[in-house]
Amino acid sequence: MSSVVLKKNLTHMKKSKNGTKKNVAMEKAVLFFGGTGAISKILKANHSNVSQWLYGTRTVPVKHAVKIEKLTKGAIKAKEIRPDIFDD
Repeated sequence: MSSVVLKKNLTHMKKSKNGTKKNVAMEKAVLFFGGTGAISKILKANHSNVSQWLYGTRTVPVKHAVKIEKLTKGAIKAKEIRPDIFDD
């Protein structure tokens, strides 16, 4: 992974109270849909995967990033979720 891609991945992460890093856009999506359980049902994704996306231990698949953007009518952009893929 290049340093540019790594830097882009880190810019959309923030440290939570317990020191883990959260994906800010996924946190917005989780709040938008009403929790990790709700978003996992909407996306037809495993609940543990959604938690891993939220805490940055796994990257959000592109198809889910695009679906989140569509479902939120652009309030949360795929570019926010996956800045390493959707670059200007």
